Amino acid sequence: MVCDRAVLSDVSQSIYMAGLLIGATLFGMLSDRIGRRPVFLISILIQAVFGLAVAFSPHIYVFMALRCVVGAAVSGIMVTVVSLEWVGVAYRTKALMNAHTAFAIGQMAVAGLSYGIRNWRLLEIAGSLDLISLVGAFQRRGFCASVI
Repeated sequence: MVCDRAVLSDVSQSIYMAGLLIGATLFGMLSDRIGRRPVFLISILIQAVFGLAVAFSPHIYVFMALRCVVGAAVSGIMVTVVSLEWVGVAYRTKALMNAHTAFAIGQMAVAGLSYGIRNWRLLEIAGSLDLISLVGAFQRRGFCASVI
């Protein structure tokens, strides 16, 4: 998308990081007001929908705007997972270590997946569809009832 304008690749990464900053501020305050679980689920849903939309972005500016929203959603997920108010005090250390270990394993899985899927649009779709299935799994277990 940016072969002739390589600087836009760096700009898109900076805009993604700005989305992380915006998401930490916005979802941090929102999770204090309405609770961690609803914000966690909303963040996953936003990341899934806008991550899927990134795959269909027609040009770089739409791509950057959508990646900013995805960055905010990623930050919302991380902010709500790290606070861990729904885990008992005795299990918080283990739960936090499990969350960070899962994040690192997920990053390695994305590297492996990107080795197998060379088209970035298909990689975005593959990365977003698993989040949609995660929302579906939460719905079946009654996790979404706190949002509605």
